[in-house]
Amino acid sequence: MAGAPRWKVFDADKRYQASVKEPEAGAALLGSIYPGGTLRLGHSHVVFTDGVDGDAVDSWDVVARAALAALEQVGW
Repeated sequence: MAGAPRWKVFDADKRYQASVKEPEAGAALLGSIYPGGTLRLGHSHVVFTDGVDGDAVDSWDVVARAALAALEQVGW
């Protein structure tokens, strides 16, 4: 059985909005619905802040690379 999605999307007001299985899906949400928000590993580890680390709407790959680097950093 699959576990809960590890990636969490928060809006610019730091409110939890969604869980996604792939960081690219989080990037799509940040770029289209929650500009200025964050993609997090779990609920606390921020891996990408839209508008600070880049623009999610411009490149989902940039968000995915940041997410995968965060996984390596925490040893997941």
